[in-house]
Amino acid sequence: AHDLKCNAVVNCTGLGSNSILSDEDMVGGRGVLLHYDRKSSPRTTTAHNGDGMHNDAAVIFDEPPWGSDTYPSYIIPRGDKLVLGGSYLEGDTEEGIRMEERV
Repeated sequence: AHDLKCNAVVNCTGLGSNSILSDEDMVGGRGVLLHYDRKSSPRTTTAHNGDGMHNDAAVIFDEPPWGSDTYPSYIIPRGDKLVLGGSYLEGDTEEGIRMEERV
């Protein structure tokens, strides 16, 4: 950061970044994103003016029962998919999705 004359450098190389950069102080964080077909939650249409506008909204939970500081939950409409996720598990190097994360 100093050589680049900036305050910070953000490393987005993933869970193996500490071995790539030989920096043991760097700790990865693992998260899981699930993509669902939009058919499971059809869009609604505004009724107040009949213009056919769709109502899409991102939903974020960071308090129980649906979320917490380490497990915030969010739902983001993205085209024909709904993206669900939000987990952050510092130091977790599991590359696959665990069965309990699918429930």
